[in-house]
Formats: sequence, C-alpha cells, structure tokens
Amino acid sequence: MKNLLLYITIPLVWPFLLNNATENTEIHNHPPVINDSGHHSEIHISEILNSDGTLCLDNIKDGNINFDGFKVILGDNDEPVFISEEEALNSCEDAKWMAFGGHQGFNDFVNTILSISNEIYVGGGFTTIGSLLVNRIAKWNGTNWSALGTGMNSSVNALSAIGTDLYAAGHFTTADGVTVNRIAKWNGTNWSALGTGMNSTVNALSAIGTDLYAGGLFTTADGITVNYIAKWNGSSWSALGTGMNGTVYALSAIGTDLYAGGAFTTADGITVNYIAKWNGTNWSALGTGMSGGSVRALSAIGTDLYAGGFFTTADGITVNRIAKW
Repeated sequence: MKNLLLYITIPLVWPFLLNNATENTEIHNHPPVINDSGHHSEIHISEILNSDGTLCLDNIKDGNINFDGFKVILGDNDEPVFISEEEALNSCEDAKWMAFGGHQGFNDFVNTILSISNEIYVGGGFTTIGSLLVNRIAKWNGTNWSALGTGMNSSVNALSAIGTDLYAAGHFTTADGVTVNRIAKWNGTNWSALGTGMNSTVNALSAIGTDLYAGGLFTTADGITVNYIAKWNGSSWSALGTGMNGTVYALSAIGTDLYAGGAFTTADGITVNYIAKWNGTNWSALGTGMSGGSVRALSAIGTDLYAGGFFTTADGITVNRIAKW
C-alpha cells in the first residue's frame, strides 16, 4: 500500500480518486490553503462524508482536504468510498466477489472445486467456459482455463488429489473417451480407469496417505461387493467391513480416521445413524448419531468434525441441521 503526501483541492479530488482508488491508497494532506475569504483553511475528510463513505461536496468550495486516518476503497459500484483506518482493520470492505477467467463463467452448475499447488480444478455439469469446450471438468492455471482431454460424458460430483494425481468421480461413465465407470484418475496428461469402476454414482472422495476412499450410491467396485463405500490402494478396490445399508453422501478425514455421512443407519452391521468413523480396521458410531434426516456434508478443522444435513438432533441434542463432533 502506498503512502502519498499530496496537495489536493476539492475540484481535483474526484478525478484523482477515480484513477487511484483501486490501489487502496492512503492519502495525507497537511499544508494550509486559502479559501474564498482569503483565510487559510483545511478540511478533514470526516467533515464532508456521506453516511455511506462517499464525498458530499454540496456546501464546500475550494480547500485542501486532510485525509489523515482514512483510506479509500472501491464501493459496490466502483465509486471511491472512504473508511477510517480503524474500520479498515476490522472489516472486509475492501474484499469483494469478482468474476475471473475472462469474466466468462460456466454454462451450467459447478459441484466441486479443488486446488493442487497453484492450479484450480473445477467439476460439475457444465460443458463450456466461454467458448472453450471442457465437458464437466476444467483447470485454471492462474491465467487461463483448459480442458482435461475431452472431459466426461456426464457430471462430476467430487474431486480429490494424491500427490500430483487428480481423481474425479460422479455420474460419468467415460473420461476422454475411456470407459471408467464413475471414477477416474488424471495424471496431468491422460485419464485412466480405477479397475472397472463402480456400478452406480459416486458422491464423495477423500484421501488418506496414498489411499483413496469413495462413497456414493454404488454397491460394487471393480465387481467387488462394497456397499456404498470403498477404498482404492493404487492398484485395487476393497470393502470397508460390510459397508453401509444406505447411500454415502460425504467423506472427511482427520489424521488416519475416515468419517462418512449419509442416509445409512448401519455401518458393518453396527447402528450408527447417518454418521460413522472408520479407523482403518473397524467402524464405530459417534454417540448415537443423528435423527430427523441424513448427513449431506462433512468438513474438519484440526481434530473437530463438522456435519451438515437434514438432521435435527445429534446424540439426542437439538442441533438443527449442523453440529460439531
């Protein structure tokens, strides 16, 4: 951020701000000037601001403006807005949503976003971004969008990474023309299958070390009965106990423990009620689980697990659709 010492008279302020507001410049003005009566005058910015931080010059003629303690940002309509430095430290007024990638956007929904190093991968139901054909998955390298081969033949629900390899899963059955059956790996150049894939939709992916976990509506992986959840070790699929008795919608990992949420009530025959933990060997319940509806989303911060969905209680406590474990 630049610190500038400037002489500015009011008639000159607006053009200056229009040219410099995007730099979040702090402007300070101290020297005295002469007003219409021949007296020295200096006006502090706080005296001529509207309630929204824009300048109100209706009753002011020429005079130098003292900007001490204030900074200028861009408002909702890209107009200059002044806020105090104290307010700036405690607010996000200078942060805003914006389009990127040429302001083009996708032509249909986005389901999932993943970053690998300095690149962003996006999956969903879209087929183009601007005029670029990408077919449900695309990469942003910080400057340009690009396709990953010819993409998929149906929507992508989930993305995950192990090292520099990208894994995608969803409703699709082909990736770049290769039969993959709802899950595939991108090595930076080509798509490849993980065995013969799944017999139905994959909703969620999560990686622990070099193992990839998948959850969804499927009951088999590479022909093996897995019941809604499975593990890929880099060469083969395996079941996690006897799996679940219903759909898995979400996966999250804390250390070496895998958490699954969904519409199931049992995991490996154990009553868990919509959420369960896999420690690498066995499934276990988290209290008495949820009631009132399924778990649809999971996320971890440190050792805390957050769950969201249709449920209204967790372990008998009223939580109304979101809870922390």
